[in-house]
Amino acid sequence: MRAKKRILIVEDDEMVITLLKILLEKEGFQLVVARDGNKGAEAVQNIKPDLILMDIMLPYKSGMEVISIAKKKYKEIPIIVLSALGQVEQTIDEAMRIGVADVIAKPFVVDKLLSRIRTLLKK
Repeated sequence: MRAKKRILIVEDDEMVITLLKILLEKEGFQLVVARDGNKGAEAVQNIKPDLILMDIMLPYKSGMEVISIAKKKYKEIPIIVLSALGQVEQTIDEAMRIGVADVIAKPFVVDKLLSRIRTLLKK
């Protein structure tokens, strides 16, 4: 059994990726980064992460498409959507309908995100 929990980050903003890598590696998580929807869908199929952090606006495939793929294959994997503030309301309804665990607005509060990740990984 692997000791470190594996988090898949599907995000195309390099600043957000860098921030998440710094925060989550410091917390001891193993990270896999996919920078577009196609790579995100591929990673979901190949690595079976313990948790997914998902952007919605991505090149090639949208975050919603990747979430649908993930939920068809692994219903139990918690997904946190990181959405730009202007997209949050419309994203929440659609994301919750397809089974995400949470939607957090960007820019996000670091402590809130870390707390949510820890909670979901304990379930």
